[in-house]
Amino acid sequence: MMSPDQISEQSRSILLTANTIIPAEIVSYNAETQRATVQPIYFTMLQGESISQIMPQVIDAPVVFPGAGDFWLTFPLSEGDGVLLAVAQRSIDVWLTQGKVADQQSFRVMDLSDGFVIPGINPDPKVLTSVASDGMQLRNRSGLITLTLKNNEIVIESPVTISGDVSIAGNLDVTGDITGITVATVAGIDLGTHVHTVVAVASPGAVTITSAGPIPAP
Repeated sequence: MMSPDQISEQSRSILLTANTIIPAEIVSYNAETQRATVQPIYFTMLQGESISQIMPQVIDAPVVFPGAGDFWLTFPLSEGDGVLLAVAQRSIDVWLTQGKVADQQSFRVMDLSDGFVIPGINPDPKVLTSVASDGMQLRNRSGLITLTLKNNEIVIESPVTISGDVSIAGNLDVTGDITGITVATVAGIDLGTHVHTVVAVASPGAVTITSAGPIPAP
């Protein structure tokens, strides 16, 4: 019969081989497959060993992006980005290939090869600066480009490129120039051909210039 100390040592040995949630860094990322190779940040030393070694890289691990159904938020992953490697209790091979509930074809338990990559963690040297405290924000790392959702407005601080039609139900206030490549139409009036005749009326000490109305387009 094992003594309490022996049971404790055996339990500890088993726990040392169990993988759960592990901080890691991106080594490479494939945007087409949404799979990544990651390097766990831990060194390991098994029971009875005297030399520690870095944990092995996890190859082709699926990346978790926020989303469901037809709506998703995706972003590129770069080498060195901090992630969490969440290790499943059992093999995920069948689910990954078939996308449905099925009998497991492997007896792996808490194995590194069954990890999911969750982006979004930063060590202290890489912590984000100027994080918004008054709303939900979509931003780049520097914080120079931001989209902030507040209680009563959405604030965009960035140049914006729009490809497609834009509909505005409300007023448009512009501070600065409006430059267009094609002709604008306002209230049915083509501003590209719309001109006015000008009447100048001289009076002592001043000249008053008024519009005599639009000239019909040819």
